[in-house]
This record gives sequence, C-alpha cells and structure tokens, in this order.
Amino acid sequence: MRSLLTFVRPLRIAAAPLVALSLLGGCTDEPLPLEPRAPTASASVAPSTLRTGKGDLITGDAAVFAEALKSIGPDGEVLVWLKETGTARPSAEFLANLPGSATETIALATEAPGAKRRSDLGPASVRGASIDAVVRALGQAGATNPRPMQVLPVLTVNLPEQVRHAALQVLLRHPNVDYVSAVRTHAIEPLASPLGTNPIDAKHTVHKVPQAWDLTRGSGAKIGILDSGLARSSATGGFHSDGQNFGSYGIVPLGFVDDGCSSTSTANNGGCVPWDDGWRNGESYPHGTAMAGLVGQNDNDYGHVGIAPQALTYSMKVYWNTYIHGHCKDDIFGDNPSCVEEDDLVRAIDYGAYRRLHVLSMSFAGDFGGDVYRALATARNTYGVFLVAGTGNTVGGSPKEPASYDVVMGVAGVDAAGNNMYSTASRDVSGYADGISMGATCYKNYYCDAGNPGIVGGAGGTSAATANVAGIVGLVRSYHPNETVAQIWERLVNTAEGPNRVVNAYAAITYQRPLSVSISGPSTVQPYDYGTWYATRSGGVGPYAYTWYRDGVAVGTGETYSETVGETSFQLQVTATDALGASATAGMYVSVQYPIEECGDPNQPRQICP
Repeated sequence: MRSLLTFVRPLRIAAAPLVALSLLGGCTDEPLPLEPRAPTASASVAPSTLRTGKGDLITGDAAVFAEALKSIGPDGEVLVWLKETGTARPSAEFLANLPGSATETIALATEAPGAKRRSDLGPASVRGASIDAVVRALGQAGATNPRPMQVLPVLTVNLPEQVRHAALQVLLRHPNVDYVSAVRTHAIEPLASPLGTNPIDAKHTVHKVPQAWDLTRGSGAKIGILDSGLARSSATGGFHSDGQNFGSYGIVPLGFVDDGCSSTSTANNGGCVPWDDGWRNGESYPHGTAMAGLVGQNDNDYGHVGIAPQALTYSMKVYWNTYIHGHCKDDIFGDNPSCVEEDDLVRAIDYGAYRRLHVLSMSFAGDFGGDVYRALATARNTYGVFLVAGTGNTVGGSPKEPASYDVVMGVAGVDAAGNNMYSTASRDVSGYADGISMGATCYKNYYCDAGNPGIVGGAGGTSAATANVAGIVGLVRSYHPNETVAQIWERLVNTAEGPNRVVNAYAAITYQRPLSVSISGPSTVQPYDYGTWYATRSGGVGPYAYTWYRDGVAVGTGETYSETVGETSFQLQVTATDALGASATAGMYVSVQYPIEECGDPNQPRQICP
C-alpha cells in the first residue's frame, strides 16, 4: 500500500566520539548505552558552542541560541527542562546520545570539569516552589505564559524576540534549570491508506479477538490514541454513536495541538478545531478517527466493533492535519499536510503518564529529538504506560521513530495469512494491516463508505496494525490489571504466531508462564542450629504442591521446610508441581560449619586457635 505523504527518512549518523565535549561539561564518565550513539562533532563555533555532524547545536551562549531560534520558528517556543533533586546538570555528551534522529538546538549551562552528568531518566522530584521560582524568573525577564507539565520535569514557554536573550541568560543561570531545548516541528507520515468498503471485519479473526471476548472486552482499560483527533459529523456537528463516551467506556475526544489550531495560525485560516479530524487540502482526512474506531468502536447495529469496545479510548489530537502553510520542519515557506510539534507530543505523553493510561498508540513515523524519547521513557518506566508504534509502510525499510525506540513496541503489518505487507522489519510483533476487510468509523468520505449511512470505511497500513495491537494490550491489561509493562510485553511476544510474530489476543491473555521455583534461606549454619528455608514459585497453574528432599530423601511438604541441623553439611532440594502436572526443581547446598575460635591478645592481629 502506498504512503499518503512523502516521508523524509530519519538521518542515521555513524557512531563516533564527540571531540569538543570538554567545552561543555568536561564529563569523564563513560556514556550511557543509548542508541543512536553520539554523532561526529565538527570544530566548535564558539568557546561554549558545539555543533555535531548531525547538525545539533549545543551551546552555553545565550546569544548564539537566541539567534538560532530565529530560523526555527517565529514564536521562539522552547522546552525548559527542570533540574531533578540530587542530580547534576546533564552534559552535552548525554544529550547528544539520547535516541532521536532529528536535529536539535539546546542551550546548556557549562559545568565544572569532572562534574557527573545525569544517569536517571526518571520523573521530576522538583515541583512546587522550585517550578514557581523558574516561572517567576521568566516573568521578570518578560517571557509570558509559561506552561508546566503535570508530571514531567519540563515547562513550555514562548520567548518573544525582544526579551529572548535576557530570558535565556536567566534560564542558563537558574539553579533549578537543567537545559533549554528549542521546539521544532516535524513532518510525519500517517501510516494508513484509504481502501474503500469493508464487508468483512478480519481484524478480530486474525488476532483471535472473539475468543478473548469470552474473558474480557476491555473494561477498565484506558487506551490513548496519539493521532489527528476525532471527527464530528460535517452535517450535524455531533459524534456518531461509535464515537460517544458512555462514562465507563467509549471514546473521549482530546486536543493537544496549540499553535496549529490557534486563532493566529495560518492553518485552515485559524479555523482548526482541536478535536476535529480536520481537512487536508480540501479533502477529508480522518486518520485519527479511523484509529480510534479500530480500538474502541462501540458494539452497536452498524456491524463493526472495536478491538476493546468496553475500554475507555482517548482520541488525543497531537498533530496538524489541516493544510499547514510554512514552518513544518525546516521549511518555513512550504506546505505540509501533516505536522507535529514536539511540545504538543510531549504534553500529550505527560497527560497519559499523569493519568496512568495503560497504553499509548502511535500510528505515525518521523524524525524526533531526545525530548520525545525522554518523555516516552519516563511514561513507560516510571508510570507504567505501554507504548506501541508502527514501524512504517516503506517496502524494505527499517523501523522508524518512534517504533525504533527501545521503550516502544514496534508493530509491523501483515495480511490475513500472516505475510509481511511491507517488508518493514517486525522488531517485536505484527498486527493486521490489510484494511480492505477491516472496519473503522469515520464521518467524511476519504476513508468512508459512500453508502448509507456512509460512516464506516477501511483503514490499513501499519497505522491500523498499531491500533489493533493497542486494543489487544487493553484487553490484556483489563484481564491482568496488576501486571507490569514488562509482563504484558512478555505475554504478547511469547504467544505471537508465525515468522512475523502476529499477536494472538486470546493466547496472550491465557498465557501461563513456565513453572519455576527457587530456595531462599541460610546456606551456611552452625551445628545444631534451627533453620528455615522457603520455596519461591512463579508461573504455572495453581494449586501447587511441594516436596522437600535432604540428600535425596523426602523430608517435608509445604512452601517452607524447617529443621534442627546436625553436624554434617547436606544438599537441600525442593520440587514444585502445579495443577497440570508440570514440575520444577531447585537445590541449595547447606554448609554446616563450627564457629572459628580465636586465641591470643584481642589487641593484636587475630590468631586462630590450633
């Protein structure tokens, strides 16, 4: 299937040391093992400025950063990353090593030689008064309307040109500020294709969803769709019943796009509505509506239903899909139908982390900077948000960002027979992507069936594959509400089918981890001590039985074994058996040792008695 947009392939730079890092931090510890590795650096431009081979600008010079902002965007919007308690400011090396292929422009305060850079991507412990201090300082410098996030240690602010240099000097000197990152926009590729009518909905049968529905339909799961929003009826202005929120489940329309939909924007003459799936050059373009429908269409009389119809699905508008005139990526005059600003994407990720959404689905691909990776890593590792993204629709291509990030599950697209449709690497799993037989709700005619009532149409590509897998994650989380991201990941990967690892919803939910057992307790005791040992089991199917052996002789049952030991060492062993007859065994050698008797003057070096 064809891409809807011309995609600018992410620029990959071969790993090489940053030769000018001593100018910006003098860090001596080795870099974190993050990908891609540090790009090649060229000669520095100024005593406190570094330019990398990728094109990054990292500087401690407020004037250099202020000048660079002029070519990035007209409003001077920046992300101000706040300092976390107990950590030094990050080095240029650390920031250059964060995954993200897009060019970045960063203002970074210099560090004393040997200062240790940050080693933790966790959430901010700086809140309250510390944030207020930064906000007050910005206000005194003439910067208006700083906007803190809810849990991420970052705020956004516009720096008007007349106060830009002074505000940057304040930020670079402020003890509560780590660094300042210029907000860039990026052209992205929505990973779906219009395919016409959908007489058969195959997404359920390919992924064994009807069998999973015998166990759960997603009740209690919260699924965020980071996309182009949710469309209203062009005739009535209301939502179709597939897109209504019924309290405990349904689809909630949210808009995070600010500049692209503001009254001063050139986007659609300022008429873009945050929740409206919008228009693309005069054509309807309901990409986000289709993705939300694949996940959360309500079970009604129209013949199509989402993967997790009883989940609460959030349709989260994060990119412009009106026809944008200028300032998308580095082209300040060109037109782009799809564009995302990093601060909008970071703010939506922050929203999902704060509310502990169970999964965020990203059916797009592009070039992103380290700010996006850092926000995603925090959402996953600290707030338990499962992340999925499409690997791309380029035949023979490699996974694209954000699917290429290690914290994101990359989803490739397959047909009903499990064949890869794009030869895009399936790093993790695959989802059904052949939209000719898959229903998605929308209102306008670009994806939708032209018949009556004209509201159901097809959506394919790895966009759809990603949404399908996101819905399955919601089903798994609904049935296993206490499991971690890593445990749900294990379920999906270990039960996926075929060479392209197609997700099986029923198998993932019913997956039984292999039975295993271990022994905890003292491995060294003194003669005639009373010891207790514990069997720790995981996996299998309960109830469980235990048998303990001492030197091969059965000596007890139950999860614990206690006895008074004699004078000789022995081999302790436990065998656990589950209800299906599976068994696992663990052993421990227990050494019986007499206490060491000491002789001689206690004020002299210790002597062992003969």
